[in-house]
Amino acid sequence: MEELSVFKDKNFVYFVMKRDNPGGFSLTSYKDELGEIKGIQIGQERNSGQPVFKRFKWEAGKRILKINKNLKNEIEHLENSPFCEGGPFIPEGSEGAVYKKVDLEKEANDFVTRIKKKAEAFNAALKLNEGELKSAAHLIGKYTGSKEMNLGSVCAYAETNPDEFLQAIAAPNFKAKALVLYAKYLNIIQTDGNIHYLRTEDGGLTHIGDNLSSTINSVYENENIRKTIEDTIDKADGIKVKKKNG
Repeated sequence: MEELSVFKDKNFVYFVMKRDNPGGFSLTSYKDELGEIKGIQIGQERNSGQPVFKRFKWEAGKRILKINKNLKNEIEHLENSPFCEGGPFIPEGSEGAVYKKVDLEKEANDFVTRIKKKAEAFNAALKLNEGELKSAAHLIGKYTGSKEMNLGSVCAYAETNPDEFLQAIAAPNFKAKALVLYAKYLNIIQTDGNIHYLRTEDGGLTHIGDNLSSTINSVYENENIRKTIEDTIDKADGIKVKKKNG
């Protein structure tokens, strides 16, 4: 959604395209749910006597159309259009609403909510202890041997995906899920179809789950499996860091 400053002039009502608008969009008349033609008549054809309706146009590349708040008929016409989100009806076979009327109070509240959620997720990332930070970095696939780089990656992810991040770290199996995903990335856990196997030191494979969900549960509930995976990951990470520094 556009920054709220775009809508700062309270003398206007704003209608915003729901998608990018490279080719422009215009609206003159439309049929309502009863099949009656609706439009803002500004004249009539000289020869046919047919009404001429005002054209409302979003210019190519522009997403915002503003209408003076005193032009009640025009605002109502745009609100009741089958192309407006929340309008009285959407024609069968159409792709749905093309534009929406901006509710400034709602947009302001939503904007504040988004900012608060981003801040909450960012602060939660900063408060992770070293083990939790490592798990979070594993979970988003951004783990490195550097605590600072892990923190930077996790904070960036948290700010961009606050709801997903907060939900993930609040889950009881957060660390187990992170461990499994990172172990799969390192090929410590291998799969055959949905079946998950833990690669042992002698090169063998031990069955630990029939699918991803059951594998995460196994790691969450079985301390021996969890410890084996952690030790193997530590060795693998140590080799990676050594090669990088060497």
